[in-house]
Amino acid sequence: LGEALAALEPWHADLALTACWAAMALAAAVAPLLPPLHACAQHGKCLGSDQRSFAFANWRVPKAWFAHFYVVGNVLNLMVLLRAWLKCGLQLALLPVILFQLQVARRLLECSLVSCFGDSEMHIIGYAVGLAHYVLAPLTLALQGGWRGCGLASRLATMPLLAVLAAMAAFLAASLGQLHCHRHLARLRLRGQDGSSIKYSVPKGGLWDAWRVTCPHYLCEVAIYVSLASLAWTTGARSIALPAMAGWVAVNLSVSASSTQTWYEEKFGAEFRSLGRRAMLPPGLLRSH
Repeated sequence: LGEALAALEPWHADLALTACWAAMALAAAVAPLLPPLHACAQHGKCLGSDQRSFAFANWRVPKAWFAHFYVVGNVLNLMVLLRAWLKCGLQLALLPVILFQLQVARRLLECSLVSCFGDSEMHIIGYAVGLAHYVLAPLTLALQGGWRGCGLASRLATMPLLAVLAAMAAFLAASLGQLHCHRHLARLRLRGQDGSSIKYSVPKGGLWDAWRVTCPHYLCEVAIYVSLASLAWTTGARSIALPAMAGWVAVNLSVSASSTQTWYEEKFGAEFRSLGRRAMLPPGLLRSH
């Protein structure tokens, strides 16, 4: 697939990837309006038993299969990185690809060593979408990170260093914030005596209280992709697929955060509502979630 994209004219490949991201974002945006589609997007605690009324609702896989996303992402992105490195050497234009490699490697380690999935499930269509994301993301980064040649290296002298450092700092801060959130959530999810069932509680402290949001880990994920897109543009890329990828992540996680917010309100009632949290964006940014 990567070689096929490389054989296309640059704007053709960019347009094809942009169309994929846009279609996924559109599907995520309309999912809450279509109950069967929305059921396919749910996972874990938000995947309610009432959703089994749909004909295909039982097409579920373990949520622990999230790890497969990061295996695919690691392998494909490493292939992109090594190909570009061997062809062009280590250049600043490869920074987004390198940082994405760190991201998927960290998430794979978190799935293996930190996360507590228990017997949680996700719909197989959601699983397929997740795999698609981690196939398309390395290809999107490849288009600007040396897949087509070494021309970006000649523009190093004109790249704004402060903008590069700011994007890298944002990526690092968001990554550390997400790691903190995932570790905190794992500690709250207590396994039952059978080692499978999980007892949930309301997360407090840390970024939950600092930002007054229900899903700070989702906001960190959006920040990670925005920083990658910003860094790519700063280092010379002119791809519309990069902001489209970040846009898909923002739309998808906004919908997931809204579902999580609803679940906490229904599960914990006044205890949760008294915290005054928004779903994903801090109250200072939006008046309503």
